[in-house]
Amino acid sequence: MRGLVSVVLMLAVVAPSTLAALLAVDYGAEWTKASLVKPGVPFDVLLDRDSKRKMMSTVGWKKDERLFGGDAAAVAARFPEAHYPYVKPLLAGTTIPNNTIYPSPPYLSPDNGRLVFRHPKAPTAAHNIDGAAETTWTPEEILAQQLAYVKGLASAAANEDVKDLFMTVPSYFTQAQRRALKDAAEVAGLSLTGIISEAGAVGLNYAMTRNFPTKEYHMIYDSGALKTTATILSFETKELPIESPLLKGKSKKTFKPKMTNTTIVEVIAFDSEQELGGAILDERLREVLIEEFLAQDGNSAEDIRHDSRALRKLWREASKLKQVLSANNEASASVESLINDIDFRTRVSRTKFEEVCANEASRFSKPIINALRLAGMTQDQLDSVIFFGGNTRVPMVQAAVRTIVGDDKIAQNVNTDEAAVMGAAFYGASQGRAFQSKLKMKLLEKSPYEIGYESGKEYGVVFPAYEVAERQSLSFKPTDDITVDFKYTGSNIPSPAEISRLEIHGIHQAVANLTKDEVEESNVSVNVKLDNRGILHTANAVLTYVTKPEAPSVANKLKGLFGGNKDKVQEGEDGEKADDKTEEELALEQPKEKKIGLRFTEHATGIKPMSAEERRNAKKRLAAINAVEMSAIERGEAVNHLEGYLYRLKNMLGADAPNKALQDFSSSHEKVALSKAVEEAFEWMAEYIEAAETAVLRKKRETIEAMEKPIIRRFQEFSGRNRAIDDFQKAIVAGRAWFDEASRNMTEAISLGNLTRWTQEELDGVKTMLQESEAWAKEKMAAQKAVGEAMHVDPVLLNADLDSRGKALQSHVLGLQKKPMPKPPKSKKAATATSTSVGSEQTGKENDDYPEADTVRTAEDPEPTQVYAHEEL
Repeated sequence: MRGLVSVVLMLAVVAPSTLAALLAVDYGAEWTKASLVKPGVPFDVLLDRDSKRKMMSTVGWKKDERLFGGDAAAVAARFPEAHYPYVKPLLAGTTIPNNTIYPSPPYLSPDNGRLVFRHPKAPTAAHNIDGAAETTWTPEEILAQQLAYVKGLASAAANEDVKDLFMTVPSYFTQAQRRALKDAAEVAGLSLTGIISEAGAVGLNYAMTRNFPTKEYHMIYDSGALKTTATILSFETKELPIESPLLKGKSKKTFKPKMTNTTIVEVIAFDSEQELGGAILDERLREVLIEEFLAQDGNSAEDIRHDSRALRKLWREASKLKQVLSANNEASASVESLINDIDFRTRVSRTKFEEVCANEASRFSKPIINALRLAGMTQDQLDSVIFFGGNTRVPMVQAAVRTIVGDDKIAQNVNTDEAAVMGAAFYGASQGRAFQSKLKMKLLEKSPYEIGYESGKEYGVVFPAYEVAERQSLSFKPTDDITVDFKYTGSNIPSPAEISRLEIHGIHQAVANLTKDEVEESNVSVNVKLDNRGILHTANAVLTYVTKPEAPSVANKLKGLFGGNKDKVQEGEDGEKADDKTEEELALEQPKEKKIGLRFTEHATGIKPMSAEERRNAKKRLAAINAVEMSAIERGEAVNHLEGYLYRLKNMLGADAPNKALQDFSSSHEKVALSKAVEEAFEWMAEYIEAAETAVLRKKRETIEAMEKPIIRRFQEFSGRNRAIDDFQKAIVAGRAWFDEASRNMTEAISLGNLTRWTQEELDGVKTMLQESEAWAKEKMAAQKAVGEAMHVDPVLLNADLDSRGKALQSHVLGLQKKPMPKPPKSKKAATATSTSVGSEQTGKENDDYPEADTVRTAEDPEPTQVYAHEEL
């Protein structure tokens, strides 16, 4: 399926690539999937640091070390009190969950009534900024840490700092939960640009490789860790005008949009069962294992239900057991040293599993029944039921669905793990200005909640349930102050119902200069909308009033009476006078609608989001943790580099070293000193490595490297000396050949009275360089020869000196070679055109009899046996 998607999805970049990176995240209660959209990066799922395609949605601490995903889950049994899974349903939560799936259960903070997790024995960097005695984490802060981790993965893959985020949420997410997502993203250093429903994202992914000439109805049945939902979507492909952010503001009169086939995906109805999913089944299985353990001989006295480590071990085993029982009728469970060094082993059958989950099994079909009822449809009208979510792999869940829709409706034609994140990545990219997609799709989202308003005695519905939310305008009569409360209304009201409060200011000042009639006919218009994240916002508030044309003044009346307007007065057919007024004059006499912008403030009610100060403190807290972790990473690298370096030196100094270069090019004194330094460094590491700081570790290595550097230099000089000498000699030969040829040509040109390209001083300069270089080389070669074959002695003739002198000579010669030929002086004008023509012909013939004065053979035109000394020539 991923191959098909990568072929179909063709996003054209219309902005610089540095502005085009988008991170899409499908954040589930148990698993997180992410995708990066960026030019040059394959459109696929983002891999974690272990190259896995999905990450566990959890954060944990191993003493002072923070861990994510699978690493955090691996140490959960050892440190359960600092392990925080399943935070998604707790966002903006004010109710303690009624289950035992949390190793460290959350509680309500007495300060603000929000859910928080304890973090006992937290490192200093993790302590609360406000100096509270107990270290705690809100679900939003835990989510922010996970998003920051995914952002790091995306930034590394994109080679830039990724800042834009697009997320999936269940359709039942409230305004408070959406605001909590926004706060968590901001704390993580991301900008939440949009939110899409999980079912809508799956629907888009399903439609990416299909056309729908006739309308089809499909149900997305999503069963995850802690929720099960059923969403009915309609799919239809129509020819519609291209909608693009780049075309906004274009006049249809001057710009006719192009028509293209567009697939419309519309949410028809939706229902869910919260706290019903794979984690609840794991909880039931763990209870079976607890009962089996207590039933075995000698274990009845063990207080296993109050041992968090033992419970976490059984949780992990129950999760494995559920996966095995999804494909087998029976499975074995085994936990070593479950509690008090007691090993536990048992076998569980699928029948036993389904028996203890009988209550949950009956609930898995309820979302399907309710969604069909809300849509006014029957199961026969569905084209298929598409499974999504890991819990749909459980046979008990599949059986519950089949009892309602039958076997022929079941479809498993999307990736149950990745369909949502791939659909979200496509939709998020297509909504911005950075990308334009050749594949056109339109998603019509609908909320299961009705949003209403109340202002004094006025009330009404702003956004009805199960209707596409568009910008709405509310109208109020102007008073001194207007307060509008937005809240959930209707039959499906989440708790709490309050959403936000709007306060409009400055109405009294706005109407102060209006007439009585204008005030009576005026009204205050408030435009509200749901943004790309589904969050309610007030777009603007304006005072609208109508002005009437002013009555004619006395002066204008008299002017008309005494013929001042006689040119504009005519006799009508009936003898009556008619005004011949222009369009501008008529327009001035028409009533005009005018608007005055009003100041307003809005703030959340009910469950309030994080304040600005709370977000700042959370950012500081995470920054402090990141700084400590970065320091630990740098220290770990310094330890590894030092240790690896010491072992390499020890092996090269050994008697059985396969590479003897270090020994051959070092003196006996250097070998002894280097060996001693290595041994002392190993002794120092054994005693002080745990407490050593990064700077000390680096200094220790640099000290030994300084001792090794002279030896390395001798080896490098020896290895490259023959090549350096050969290149230098080639430069001298090429320079000498150029000088000899140039000298001969100059002598010949002077004897014939022709111009020369070079001066005598320039040739003398080349001669001097050649003589000095040859003399220097002769002296150094003699000195180097005196050193003999002693490789442990510092060389006299250095490769760098040979190279620099050779290049200097060739560069000088090349500069002269590029010198242009001087222009001859202008001759006097001939008496007649004929004589000038004849003279020119004669001159041309004379020049043909002699060779060109500056023709020499240089390094650019070498003899057949000549070899380039340097690539520069």
